[in-house]
Amino acid sequence: MQEKTGPVLDWRGVGVMFGGYLLAAAIVAVTAAVMLLGFKTDIQYSSGFVLVAYILSMSLPILAFDFAIMRPRKQRLAFSFKQSPFHTYMLMIPMMLGAMFMAEYFVSLIPTDGPYFGPMYDNFVRQMSMMANDSWMLVILTVLFAPVLEEMLFRGIIQRGLVNRGLAPWKAVLLSSFVFGAVHGYPWQFVGGFILGLVLGIVYYKTKSLTHSILLHAFNNLIASLMMMFSDKESFAELFGVPGWIFLAVGAALFGVFYYLFMHRDKVIYQE
Repeated sequence: MQEKTGPVLDWRGVGVMFGGYLLAAAIVAVTAAVMLLGFKTDIQYSSGFVLVAYILSMSLPILAFDFAIMRPRKQRLAFSFKQSPFHTYMLMIPMMLGAMFMAEYFVSLIPTDGPYFGPMYDNFVRQMSMMANDSWMLVILTVLFAPVLEEMLFRGIIQRGLVNRGLAPWKAVLLSSFVFGAVHGYPWQFVGGFILGLVLGIVYYKTKSLTHSILLHAFNNLIASLMMMFSDKESFAELFGVPGWIFLAVGAALFGVFYYLFMHRDKVIYQE
């Protein structure tokens, strides 16, 4: 039997990536502790440290998978960044926008008060406010680094690796989207991340290229960043002063129409 090319994700690969993440967390924690105890400087919430910590937390799992899993198989971890015709992007963007509208509605259903959700939400808001105070760091982190690193990890390794292992593509999309949402931590980010991860996974599955999911991911993060920087509203519904269900309906219509066009009417043949 011919050996599969590209990543194949099994429990060993999961463990290696988790080990890379733990190593990154340890480096970040030790560095912060040394600066605080040795130099009396709290860098934990400084913009530069947050950016470096994020890059480490995403890149070390990718590097660990490459060196511990791929290299012993005489392969190197590689990703496709092929382009598509212009009309393909014009189908994907409205589909993503529709998913963003729907995700916003379902996120709004999660409580933000009470003994459990209240303190967690307050902490979440503080973290988002801190990021919004440094506009350049927010854009660099969320629009440049996050889309590239997260799509490499969650679509390029996890989703693709599950499909290469033999898992049905729809199951691989679901599982990678669940993990994508879970690593964002807070319930509000989990729900939004899971829904948007489904769209990114579908797009990657069809196009076989990270270019498209990276651009859509950056598009979503750019819109969110602009709202954080220039508005005190937390949703499109609040921003435009309309009930949330209107954006749910518009989002469902946008997603449904352009999903159909993208999946069933776009005749471009995509290959890895």
